[in-house]
Amino acid sequence: MKNQRTVRRVGLLASVALASLIVGGLVAEIGVRLVRPVRTDDLLPLPYNHEAVRRLAAGDTYLRFDPVLGWTTGPSARGNDKGAIYRTNSAGIRSDREFSVEPRSGMRRLSAFGDSFTHCEEVDYADCWTSQLERAWLGPRCSTSACRRMVRIRPGFVPNATAVRTSLAPS
Repeated sequence: MKNQRTVRRVGLLASVALASLIVGGLVAEIGVRLVRPVRTDDLLPLPYNHEAVRRLAAGDTYLRFDPVLGWTTGPSARGNDKGAIYRTNSAGIRSDREFSVEPRSGMRRLSAFGDSFTHCEEVDYADCWTSQLERAWLGPRCSTSACRRMVRIRPGFVPNATAVRTSLAPS
């Protein structure tokens, strides 16, 4: 008789615990549906922006599809992100000017390829570290335009990798 009472008591406690979990879950579900802590637009699946995809496919954006990288900056492109203006030259390099493929004789060239830090995401080009490095490398002793042409910093963009390459053109 005592065993039977214990079994009943354990069964009753298990039933109460299970009922409590079910009622608690229902109350939480109703609360979340009424309060909506996440906007409907932010829930998955995210809305499909047909116009943005059309512009990407047409190459009408700052970033372009790339068969190797997935995406990269496009040639002669302009972009704006959180107030920062992005411009690329005809080679797709983020810069305010053009660069020759091969540096001229005696010219030192440093090219920076990397992630969003290298690209200076959300930063105007004048404030970009590559632009500042070029100014620092030239230094105050370099005041003539001929001297300024001796050094060029070419910021590039390669997702998920950072590499810096230097080259000195043969004399």
